[in-house]
Amino acid sequence: MRKEFKMQPGEDLNSYLKRMAPILDAIRNKNYGKLNKELIDSVSAMEIEELNSHLALLTESAVDSAVFNTASRFGESFQSHKDDLKIVLWFNLVNNLHRFNNERYIKLEKEFCPLDRFIKGLTGEAVRTIWREIRNMSEYDIRRENHVKRVIEIIRMERECEDERISAEEIFHNQHKANDAMNLSLQRIKEVLLLMDDTDCWNEDEIDYVPGPDSASDPHFEHGYDMVDNSEGIDMVLSYFSELKDYEKYIYASYLRLRRGQTTTKAISGDSRLVKLCMMDETAKTYVKNGSCKVIRDKNKLNAGATKVLKATSDRYVNDSLIESTYRRVERTLIRSFTEKAFEMDEVEACLKFFSEYAEKYLASLDE
Repeated sequence: MRKEFKMQPGEDLNSYLKRMAPILDAIRNKNYGKLNKELIDSVSAMEIEELNSHLALLTESAVDSAVFNTASRFGESFQSHKDDLKIVLWFNLVNNLHRFNNERYIKLEKEFCPLDRFIKGLTGEAVRTIWREIRNMSEYDIRRENHVKRVIEIIRMERECEDERISAEEIFHNQHKANDAMNLSLQRIKEVLLLMDDTDCWNEDEIDYVPGPDSASDPHFEHGYDMVDNSEGIDMVLSYFSELKDYEKYIYASYLRLRRGQTTTKAISGDSRLVKLCMMDETAKTYVKNGSCKVIRDKNKLNAGATKVLKATSDRYVNDSLIESTYRRVERTLIRSFTEKAFEMDEVEACLKFFSEYAEKYLASLDE
């Protein structure tokens, strides 16, 4: 191993890792800074592997200490998983050492962060990883459970009673006190409670609960919001839809029907309402063409070779390319906005489903 990669005389572990952080950043992320680019690029894959092994060996005792303290907090149920926790935490630490007191990753001027505190910052994610494996839960499931537990803790603190059982209804009506982005429906809260190990959190008469619509007691259900746990996601969907141009809303909702086989591209293209909406937009109207647009019924429903015009159209129609590109662009832009907010995949899928249903309600309202 190169001399520069070894601990120098007079260096302790913290100062050594601080010196190595920019070097690791340059090797891993090509953030060379003031370092010699040619020298960094000359480091071979074998040398990198050797360096990572060296770093792992030097930090093992610190990781062991963090694992011991963490496992102790969780009691007997977690003791058998200490080895798994060590592997995950150790791996996360070595892969994040390029951030250790590295100015590139420190947004505000802070005091020196010692290794034990740095490891503590990585422990939470390692624990969540182990819990997901133990309980076969996704990251999103854990976030829901943490949201419910936080509300329960707040209610108990307000009542100054640590052992009081808290009902799902109480959690539902007090969940805003958690001060996070989640807004679970009553139905979802009951499901979370049933999956939690802490049976003192709910009433005994809720244990036999079977998930199902509960519109009478859950206002979210009435509006179709029960599928989205993230209140920020609901706000983003409603805001985004309102900002779309009328022709974009119409195309997106119509294309959803196309995907289910309820219409055809030509039927959408020749829709007189869509033609009018496109003519109201400077860009979209360039895609309105002159000529007839024949809509052909599915041949399986007619005699062989027969055709039939399903809907009378004007001499104008919208070019197919606008329909396809508008649908893709609307959905792609919405997904990008969710990922920029670091939404989990479950959250993105739920928000997209809500967006689709909201768009279809809009389309149906035009026919009323």
